[in-house]
Amino acid sequence: MKHVSPVYTAWLQSILPAQVTGHSTVTYSQCRVGSRIVAEQYFTIAARRLLEVNHWQRWAGKATAVFQLVDAKGQEQNRAAKKGDYLRIDIPAPANPDGKGDDWVQVEDVGERSTAHHRLTFLTVRAALSPLKQVDNAAHFFERKATSTFLVYLENDTLIAAVYGRNERPNFNSGNLITRLRNWLVYLGARLGLSALQWKSLTKGLLQFSA
Repeated sequence: MKHVSPVYTAWLQSILPAQVTGHSTVTYSQCRVGSRIVAEQYFTIAARRLLEVNHWQRWAGKATAVFQLVDAKGQEQNRAAKKGDYLRIDIPAPANPDGKGDDWVQVEDVGERSTAHHRLTFLTVRAALSPLKQVDNAAHFFERKATSTFLVYLENDTLIAAVYGRNERPNFNSGNLITRLRNWLVYLGARLGLSALQWKSLTKGLLQFSA
């Protein structure tokens, strides 16, 4: 059977925000299970992992970023992510002064789709203000137009986990010179491939199953 590529699958592309500025990226992992029944079972596991963002480092590895789910009131949560939540991200990089040390995104969309041969669970986040320290710009090294869409996808007996970046531009909107310099350095690291390593580790980990 021909391998499925999330880069060219129209059904996946339809959930992504429009690409209008900056850079776009895609990182993915896939595995062919060989059995539709087993693939369905693995998909359910991977979809649950996808929405339990507090455990992402468990699947990506200790050297990667730490994610914490936070509600709109700034309270830490231990549940599946839902629309309107925030993710506090502690990346292995200089601290973000505008985010009390961390980078922040807000959950813009969460959804599921299915047909006779396909299943999809996805989560889209956007660079956001911190709910803990309100400033006039995104507490993130990307501008507020930037989004990331995380998904797990099943087609027949093939599973895919992917991360799509859209509208990625460095955030120079802070009034803090140190923050602007920090954001530029982190952005350069992302462009040089550090973000791809993070997302490759995550997508690979989401699809790791015991025999």
